[in-house]
This record gives sequence, structure tokens and C-alpha cells, in this order.
Amino acid sequence: MIVVKNTKELEERYSLQDIPDDEIVMVLGGLANKSKYNKERYKTRTTYTGRTIKQIISEMKQIESTIPESWSELQKAKKIYEILGKRIEYNYNEQEYDTQQSSNLTILNSRRGICAGYSLLYKEMMDRQGIECEYVRGDVISNGRLLGRHAWNVLLINNQAIPVDLTWDSGELQKGKTQLSNFGNEGFKQLHYQDKDEPNLEPYTYLTPEEVQAIDTTSNKETIKHAIEQTYIKFEVMEGSQKAKERVKRAFEKYIQRDESNGFTRNEDARSGIENIPASKIVKELVADYVENVSQSSNQDNVLDFAILQNMYKYDQEQAIFAVNTYIMKSDAGGFTRQNNARDYMQDNMTPQQTMDFIISNIVEREVQEIERNRQLGAQIMGQSIKSSFSSSEFEAVQTPKKSIIQKALDWIRKRIRTNEKNLLTPSDIHSQKNKEISIEEQEK
Repeated sequence: MIVVKNTKELEERYSLQDIPDDEIVMVLGGLANKSKYNKERYKTRTTYTGRTIKQIISEMKQIESTIPESWSELQKAKKIYEILGKRIEYNYNEQEYDTQQSSNLTILNSRRGICAGYSLLYKEMMDRQGIECEYVRGDVISNGRLLGRHAWNVLLINNQAIPVDLTWDSGELQKGKTQLSNFGNEGFKQLHYQDKDEPNLEPYTYLTPEEVQAIDTTSNKETIKHAIEQTYIKFEVMEGSQKAKERVKRAFEKYIQRDESNGFTRNEDARSGIENIPASKIVKELVADYVENVSQSSNQDNVLDFAILQNMYKYDQEQAIFAVNTYIMKSDAGGFTRQNNARDYMQDNMTPQQTMDFIISNIVEREVQEIERNRQLGAQIMGQSIKSSFSSSEFEAVQTPKKSIIQKALDWIRKRIRTNEKNLLTPSDIHSQKNKEISIEEQEK
């Protein structure tokens, strides 16, 4: 068994490729050095197979690749908070709680979790960024009434303790809202009461809604990803998947070669976002994204990958990005190393234009795969929700006397979706739903 404090330590001590898929890996994370988590049941929460932990780390790196190194700790903390909140839905199926899978890092793969899972994952992501963060457990109390057990985090940035509750913001983020209500909110202490054996990090630093909104978390990479997603989705409906992908590729080519942005859709401000990034920076972002992906896979499937890895072996990743970017923009292959004839192979087999086209095609294909994966996960979650809650009386309650049975079923599904959205808990729901337990961990009672 491998035992580490966090996944950052795991990567520092071991080569992930050398860890067998059936190896047992214990990642203590937020439960480390807290005696109340010494009980046998918590081993399940911190224990993973080698294969599972490698899948989790791969997802983490995908998120981290969108975070600019130059950002402040507060920017990084907020951005990761937003990404996780949008990506992970609350798991209302209490029958699954005993497995602990809703309470640990696997929620990053399943996209479903409860408060313990949200909070452990957020601390883990902060640890990887070198940002001090505490996992805190306690009670939710409103007007003297205990509503349930809960878990949250406290960020320690610039000698300030900022309390945050990702669980309570996730529902709003999934609805498309951008204002965070539980990221350093002043009303935090009115509802959150930590266990006596948790470290006392007060006094807390609270942020106004205006201060939270002013923390800029927009990045060029996210803007580019958004443009790909929106343009693909629009044209997929009209022309099918393959033609939609070609549309996106041509949109990039037009913008890079002729500074024309009309290939991108205006939906969700995708086009205007691209127009704020000069073509030269678009190229650099695409190249950096591609090189980062090659560095994680270490594949040498083509001439470009081979040249990139040779540069990384001799120099570093930044030099590899510089070499590819210079080749595309200036037709100068001098940045590539001569080691193992990498430079000659590039010049003999791929022109600068072919290199750019290849990178664009690869990134678009990868983003489309991510879109499809998210759709499949969403369908699985919805299917489980419908299966667990469907009843003949509910079906008959949908009044559609003149419609076909298919239309009737569709109406029922729409009704169920609207009901599920209303049931996503926010702090404002607490006072009106006092009898509901919020993010309860039954096994911890």
C-alpha cells in the first residue's frame, strides 16, 4: 500500500506510469492528522486503486491546465471553485452514501458528490496549487435548530482566513449564475458551526459581493474552449457532428490567417470573446495546450509529438512551446533540437501550415470528445434520477389528452427537470426548508 498526504506528494514520490492499476493508494487529504477520522469506515474514503487515482489526477491536470501560472492565489482559488461547482452535481441518493464514493475524490470522475466530497476535493486541488486550505466539519444551525451535519473549507491566503462553501454554490453555478454567494460571504458564521475539535481559524475575513466579482478568473484558454464548444453545438444541430467540427476548424483558420471572426457563433458571446484575443495569442494558446497534452501522454505518434518530446528531454516544456510557435509564426525551425534528428524530421515532413492545422484539428477533436462525455454523464445521471423517482401516478398526472404517448413522456421529463432544478439547495432555501438535512453524512452521526 502507498500512503501519501495528497496527490501532489504522490506525483513527487512516484512515477504514475509505474504504479500498478491494482495497487492500493491511500490519499489522506483533508482527513490527515485528525483523530476523529481514524475509524475503519474512513479508510474507504481515502483509499483508491492505482487505476482510479491516476484517472482522478488526469482530470485534475485538465482543470489545472486552464489556470495561468501568473494568477494570484485568490484568482486560482476562485477559478477552481467555479470549475468544480459547475462540473459536479449534488448526489441526493442517500443509498449511495455508505460506499463513501460521494465523499471522496472519485466525485471528480462520477460528477456527483455530497458536502464531504466537494470539500475534500477542493482542499486537494488547493494543495496541488500550493494554496493553504482547511477541510472543516460541523453543523448547519438556523434559528437554534440543527439542520444537519456538513463540511466546508477555509482558505488561508495572505494571512487571511476566508470561509467558503462549494456545496452550496454548486447548484447556482450549474444554473449559469456567476455571483458566488458562499465564497467569503459575511453571513457564513450565522449558519456554519464547526466541531470543537476543528482548528480555530477565526477571525474570518469576509468579502463583499463586489469584491468577489472583481476577482478576474477569465483566461484566454477558457475563452477559446468556450468558442469551440458554442460553435460546435450550434452547427452540430444544423449539420451534424463531422461538419460542425470542420466549421470550428475553419473558424480558427480564418481568424488566424485573415483576422476574420465570423466563423465563430455569437451564441453566449463566443465570438466577442475570441475577438478580444489577438490571432498571435490564439496560436500561442493552442500550441501551449497541445504541448501540455503531449507532455502528459508522452506519446510519439507523429513527427510533431516526437519533435516536442525531444525538445522537452533536452530543455523543458517552455522551450518546446517556443519552438513550435516560432515554426508556425516565422517558418523558422531553429528552435527545435537536432537531437535524434528532430529538427530535420519536422522540416522534411510538416510545413508550418500543416503543423498549425494539425494542432487545431487535434484540439477540436479533444474538446468535442469532452462535450460528448459530459452529455453521456448527464444522460446517466438523468436516467438514474428518472428511474428512481418514476411512478405511474406521476406519469398520469401530466395532462396531455390530445398528445401522443411519446410527447406525454417528454412533458413528464421536462416537468421532472424543472422540479430537480428547484430542489437544488441554496442558503436562501434553508429558512423555508428547515426540515431538510443539508449535505448530510449519515455515517458520521
